[in-house]
Amino acid sequence: MKSEEYHCMYAAELQHWWHRSLWNEVRFWLEKTTEQRPQGQKTHVLDAGCGTGAVLKRLDLYTSVTAVGVDCSDLALNLARTRTSCQLVKGDTKQLPFRANAFDVVVCLDVLYTIEAFPAFHATLEQIRDVLTDRGVFILQLPAFEFMRARHDKNIHTAHRFRAAEVRKGLIDAGFTKCIVYYRCHALLAAAWLFRKLLFRHRSRSEVSTPSRFLNELAYGYAEIESRVTRHLPVPFGLSVFAVGYK
Repeated sequence: MKSEEYHCMYAAELQHWWHRSLWNEVRFWLEKTTEQRPQGQKTHVLDAGCGTGAVLKRLDLYTSVTAVGVDCSDLALNLARTRTSCQLVKGDTKQLPFRANAFDVVVCLDVLYTIEAFPAFHATLEQIRDVLTDRGVFILQLPAFEFMRARHDKNIHTAHRFRAAEVRKGLIDAGFTKCIVYYRCHALLAAAWLFRKLLFRHRSRSEVSTPSRFLNELAYGYAEIESRVTRHLPVPFGLSVFAVGYK
């Protein structure tokens, strides 16, 4: 990822509707996991490809969670250190620097699609399974559909955009015993396509910048309603593939 993208992410991801909605999706599955654990027992969480630390900052609020972030970018880790007290480790998702059975939950959000990570996609899924405890949970998000590829994908080094069936097969092949896979932000797919293909195709700056407060809150509210419906009534398209794998 280009260095300017890290700075754009750092500035926007705590307020941008996309990142807030994604966190709520992660939180839903994370809390389902923590609720099933014995009272007083810590849940150990790894954010694999933690970037500038927005997820870790939110995990700081959970007294029942001990979180660790790993990223290969020194810039991302330096930015993350300014807003989280979680342990941060320099490392690569292709070769995670952790022992087997170390984490109850691994979160990996919009990481494994990149030029740097995608060639080792299947091996990385196996590694993530290995560092999970028995009955551990893997929470994954990836960009969907090659027809959504745009100039922004060049800035963030996109190698591949996924389909749900492909992600499901990857998780099963890696040894996950149960998988829940669905698309997110399906109603916004057409608007995003128009934005990327018609309005953004000649611009090189980041798409991550936060829109006006009105549009940001409108998109966030809509995404929240959609997320609650999608968990029960999956739709065969969307901007992202979201998956939960159980060891």
